[in-house]
Amino acid sequence: MVRQVWIVMQAALFVSQCAGRGDIVINDFPKGPAPEGVVDLHIAGLFPMEGAWPGGQTLVPATELALSMINNRSDILPGYRLVIHWINDKCWAGLGVHGLHELIFNDTNIKVLVIGAGCSPVSQATAEVSHYWNLVQISPSSVAPSLSDRKRFPLFFRTATAEDTMNNIRIELMKHLNWKRVSIMQEALEIFTTASEPFVQMLAENNFTLQMNLLIQSGDDPRPSIEILQRNDVRIIFGGFYPERATRVFCEAYKLGFYGPKIQWILVGWYDDNWWDYQDPSLYNCTLEQVFIAMDGYLATGAVFFNPLDEVSIAGITSRQYRQMFSDYTNGRILPGIRFAGWAFDCIWAAALSLNKTDGMLASLGQKMRHFYHLDEATTNMIFDNMANIDFTGTMGRVRFDKSGSALGLQKIAQFQGRKIVAIGVFEEEGQRIEEGIIRPFVWRTPDRAPYDGKQVYWYKLVVNKQVYIGMCLLAVCGVILTLGFLIFNVTCRACPIVKMSSPTINNLILMGCVLNYSVVFFAHTSTRSEPEQILAFCMVHNVLLAAGFSLGFGALFAKTWRVHVIFTSVQQNQRKVIKDRKLVFMVLMLVGVNIAILVTWEIIDPKYIVQSQISEQSDMMDADIVYHAFTDTCTSSREMYFISSIYCVLGLLLIVGAVLAWETRQVKVEALNDSQLIGICIYNAVVLSVMGVAVAFVLTDQPSLRYALLAGFIIIGTTFTSCLIFVPKPEN
Repeated sequence: MVRQVWIVMQAALFVSQCAGRGDIVINDFPKGPAPEGVVDLHIAGLFPMEGAWPGGQTLVPATELALSMINNRSDILPGYRLVIHWINDKCWAGLGVHGLHELIFNDTNIKVLVIGAGCSPVSQATAEVSHYWNLVQISPSSVAPSLSDRKRFPLFFRTATAEDTMNNIRIELMKHLNWKRVSIMQEALEIFTTASEPFVQMLAENNFTLQMNLLIQSGDDPRPSIEILQRNDVRIIFGGFYPERATRVFCEAYKLGFYGPKIQWILVGWYDDNWWDYQDPSLYNCTLEQVFIAMDGYLATGAVFFNPLDEVSIAGITSRQYRQMFSDYTNGRILPGIRFAGWAFDCIWAAALSLNKTDGMLASLGQKMRHFYHLDEATTNMIFDNMANIDFTGTMGRVRFDKSGSALGLQKIAQFQGRKIVAIGVFEEEGQRIEEGIIRPFVWRTPDRAPYDGKQVYWYKLVVNKQVYIGMCLLAVCGVILTLGFLIFNVTCRACPIVKMSSPTINNLILMGCVLNYSVVFFAHTSTRSEPEQILAFCMVHNVLLAAGFSLGFGALFAKTWRVHVIFTSVQQNQRKVIKDRKLVFMVLMLVGVNIAILVTWEIIDPKYIVQSQISEQSDMMDADIVYHAFTDTCTSSREMYFISSIYCVLGLLLIVGAVLAWETRQVKVEALNDSQLIGICIYNAVVLSVMGVAVAFVLTDQPSLRYALLAGFIIIGTTFTSCLIFVPKPEN
């Protein structure tokens, strides 16, 4: 295994030398010999002083400050002085592995621990091999989620918070802002892709829609990807870029017009507060002002770098005091990666505390920390266990590690407001419900609301207007009262000659049919909150009442007309025929039975269900992104047309035959049947109103109030006309 590592080291050395990066300069802090009676403990350090992320310019002075304070403490590693030997890895993995090789093999001092690297790719490369020399490694700033893999990086820790732990708060942010559709656009680098993979899964688990997941290869122009987002009306984009690429993304977004109140970017939260100062947008034919316009209001989710509470850390100072001390130490310069100064400071303290506890454990066994060598697996296990159980108050807050060796810290949401990054809220490491204005409120480019994730479609149900419904019901009640009055008169005066000549038994059926017809008016959908079961019940009762009422009323009229026609025909043939009422009643009940049987069969064979039909679309006059869709609930079934056709055929045939009979008997005056001519008029009326009602029912499906008003009006007018024409006294000719 050692030979395999040696081969890896030599390969890295060869690659770095071929790239012109083979010159390794080892820097030491503190310099000079240790005080008398004090033994040096040596630590290897990997810091990026230049390259893609020159954050080592902050990490190094933070490390020096921490070592200075630790070495002056008598209660931490007494009799020892911590010395760090570090190289500039330039944020390049090959050079980092080569530098670690130099620190281990070309330096006579045995290293007890590795600090770094600053960049995640370098940490990934070095942490895969450092454990072969039993070296625990701890990074102050590597955030790649892949570094949480204990099998791949068994001795790795970091005071940095893994980027994928931000996914919880990103989901909470989406819930808070009512976003259901988002997209991802990121560089094809492990630090971003390994964080997005669990995020994509969490989106699915929370019923969010991932519209697009676009990867930008290293060196590729982001413009085509932005054009894809623009063509597909993407509004909410989670971006995964290094600051240099973010500058180009916003530059191209500005050129394409992909910015403004409808577009919202959410980026990683570990950029420097003034990260744009280190970029040169003129390389992409943009000005910094144009970049600002495109990125205005962008959000960032990330870890909290400094304790927001005024707590005293293990170093004896608060977070605020440390920042002032760091500023004095660096002469107030704004350095790249300056927000990682606290994590770097706490990283050295975590290393010192774990070594201090290990030294105490070794002392109890009669051993010394200074006797550590690279095959000393037992001491390495002690350092690892003590590091894993670290728990102290640092400048970043409470410092402790999860099972994967990543720091458990506070999280925050920030926003780019007024040309600076400001914190919106701070949350526990697992994320929690977001409440607006915990620290500062969001500032949106559209007043009073966050950007929408797309066109906002609001659905509303069209039902019968309650005023129209009440008006029609009052008319129907009046009709029922009138019909009941006629019924009482017909029953009490049935022995009167004039009533008896009009067949009171058949008239009773007509009046019963009229009452049922009026009752249909009361069954209409007036509530937008009706349950499907209620709507289906209304539909069923409505159909039964209409079929029974029409069958009774029109069937009785048809029966009387048929009797007039039979008598008229028999008189012409010099025959005398008598058709009694019970035969006519049987005919009417048969007609009712047929229609009811069709309805029952329909319900059994092909039960109805509710269909929501979109009938209109309207944009909001004040906000074009808001669209209102109206819909109606309709009772239907898969074989509906067959059963409706059957009922229409039965009733339609009767209407046609009845109209023909009424026409043929229009001039007939039978003394025994004093209302024969009026019956014909009633049938004509029923035919005309029925045809109009069917037409309205099919045409006005998108206007339920008008449809209901017309149908109810036809029923009320036709029913009232029929009952009045038959029962209201008429003047003699």
